[in-house]
Amino acid sequence: MMPRRFTFYQGDPNGFFIGELDGAAVAVGSAVIYDDQYAFCGLYIVSPEHRGKGYGLALTEARLAYCGDRNIGIDGVLENVDIYARIGYRKYYQNARYQFAAVDASKRHRCIRSIDEVAADVLNRYDRRCFPAARETFLNVWIHQEDALSLASLSNAALPGTTATTSSERFQYINDVIEDRTKDPTVTVLMKPLMPTNTTLPPARLTRRADTASKLIVSLGAKAAVKVDEVKGNTSYASAHDLRRAFGQRWARRVMPLVLKELMRHENVFTTEKYYVDIDSDGTAALLAGLSPENQGLGDTSVDTSQKQQSTKRAH
Repeated sequence: MMPRRFTFYQGDPNGFFIGELDGAAVAVGSAVIYDDQYAFCGLYIVSPEHRGKGYGLALTEARLAYCGDRNIGIDGVLENVDIYARIGYRKYYQNARYQFAAVDASKRHRCIRSIDEVAADVLNRYDRRCFPAARETFLNVWIHQEDALSLASLSNAALPGTTATTSSERFQYINDVIEDRTKDPTVTVLMKPLMPTNTTLPPARLTRRADTASKLIVSLGAKAAVKVDEVKGNTSYASAHDLRRAFGQRWARRVMPLVLKELMRHENVFTTEKYYVDIDSDGTAALLAGLSPENQGLGDTSVDTSQKQQSTKRAH
């Protein structure tokens, strides 16, 4: 078991910074790197008597430099949104926090289990669908904190939700409720036993499965009858992937592959070339027909263009 304050440290021991003035600490903050794509900055505070003097900004600049060109997340406060924007952050979502007096929760729903009953690889795969980076080390420490209770809601051997509850001197915090869209929401199953009788759960923002938006788009595609394939009576409707592919195919003829790579967020240009370059022979023929001399008045083009064609091919 490990105290809560050390959980992020286990994720990245090198990501903790302190600003000193004449040997005394004036600012602290963390920058936890999860992988080569994502990092998270937090645990930031400046001594009240040293605020507004630039020490906090200097610390933040050091943390951002440590994170490199990764996508960086923070938990902010509303009154400082403009400050975050000046640094380069953009608002992504907003959540709300609630509190209530808990009651005895000795009785649990039949699907509620200790999270230790869930295999580590299953838990890590589930968490990866809800978080932008793999974090096996952090997750293992997070669910095994001192004075903490970590639960999972199991349904048909699946894992529709998890939560971790940690304690302080006065409060218990219910953290990281993650659930799928189920008929019997996990948040209700996990939290209802803690709430006083006749208390209703307030509206809350929950972390959803990473494919929730995709499923919603497919639902809209089905309602609009936008068919993209039909095999042996099984109809496929427009999905987020189809929209992405259509976007890529439209822009493939308008921009160079390196530009398209950035638009599609491919790791390398070879992926772009494999899926979006030279895939539409009919469209290419039509394009060339439209550029023929008789249509464009380009005059005599009987010169040898083989070298030019080779150069063009390499550019793709």
